[in-house]
Amino acid sequence: MTDDTQPRSIGSQAIVLAAATGVAQVIVAVMYIVAARIAGPADYGLTIAAIAVGTALVGYADFGTNSLWVRDLANGGLDVRALSSRARGKLLVATVGGLVLLVGLLFTPFAYYWIAVPILLSQLLRQTSVVPLRAAAQSGRVALVAVAERVLGLVVLVGLFAVGVAAESALWMALTAGSLFASGLARRLTPPSLRFAIGPRLRPSSPYVGARHYGLFTIGVSSQSLDLALLSGVGGAAAAGLYGAVNRWTQPMGLLANAFSTAAIPFVAKSPDTRAALRAVSRGAWLLGLAIAACVIVFFSAPWIVPILVGNQYVGAVSVLQILALGTIPGILNQPLATFLQAIGRDRVVSFVVMGSVVLQLGLILLLAGPFGALGAAGSMLIVQTTLLFLLGLVVVWVSKHPNESKVVGPKETV
Repeated sequence: MTDDTQPRSIGSQAIVLAAATGVAQVIVAVMYIVAARIAGPADYGLTIAAIAVGTALVGYADFGTNSLWVRDLANGGLDVRALSSRARGKLLVATVGGLVLLVGLLFTPFAYYWIAVPILLSQLLRQTSVVPLRAAAQSGRVALVAVAERVLGLVVLVGLFAVGVAAESALWMALTAGSLFASGLARRLTPPSLRFAIGPRLRPSSPYVGARHYGLFTIGVSSQSLDLALLSGVGGAAAAGLYGAVNRWTQPMGLLANAFSTAAIPFVAKSPDTRAALRAVSRGAWLLGLAIAACVIVFFSAPWIVPILVGNQYVGAVSVLQILALGTIPGILNQPLATFLQAIGRDRVVSFVVMGSVVLQLGLILLLAGPFGALGAAGSMLIVQTTLLFLLGLVVVWVSKHPNESKVVGPKETV
């Protein structure tokens, strides 16, 4: 593929993304903290459980296509018009499915979960809109989109509070508005040669061609968002509120790893062999150390920061945050390991390992949430992330000893 600008190194790209995701996560953390303080644990628990379901549905609808398209655009296996046709097909599938789900939920005891639908559609559109920028290794523009999404969301949240909208409703509305705004901005920032084609003559095509193993991986990762819904059902809304009040506080560290992984995809995809890909990835790996150090700081500061930020009504979340901080440490390493293996064509084994780990995590929540509440959900995350690190580490060791000497290139397709 071609682009109007030259991509920088993995390290510099990751720093840009890390800084942007850090700012974005601070903003979204403020949004969640304010909503939690106003709504209280029970009402807040219901809202974030529904938002979590919507986030999981994004992964199901995407089915790994965004990551696959980034790889194939980067290595020349897919052109922009074919990408546009597939993207239109994916959004069509998600819209129809979302409408069916919306109507169905209105006739069930879970009608409140209807807010998962606007979360699904807005976030899916935003994530898809940055695919060309990610493939072109334009992390600066991706970073700008991420920050703009959260800034607009915060502005909308404040405006909704000002006109008297309840905190639990204002939160999902602000998140949806931010994602829609970011989608439009991403298109504006994309160079014309890489911009999605639109218009009545562009026919939608199947978005899931070649995405089976990427899709299984994405479903596995997205299903982790169901922890809140399961916890709410088994442990109660208050337990979900305690867990949900702090479970996002370790995400900035996880997103630092995600920024490193995102920046690495086009470089790894273009590498001629596995050893070259490992060398490319190693140049920015020091960023992961910073993320791990931040987790250690969060662990020791939890007894002070939880009451200060969300109030004494959430004091039971201190231990939850500490366990989540420990579980995030292996999670920081899992993200780049999985992304590296996918980018060199080992997506099948990654999908199986991740799917198995998610099944284990959700099963543990069902077992532990009843007797231990939010602590059970946090402990499940720690156990599973540690197990996943061990398994992915074994795969990387095996691959490094049996390097794949051919570059992974997807089938060239035009529409």
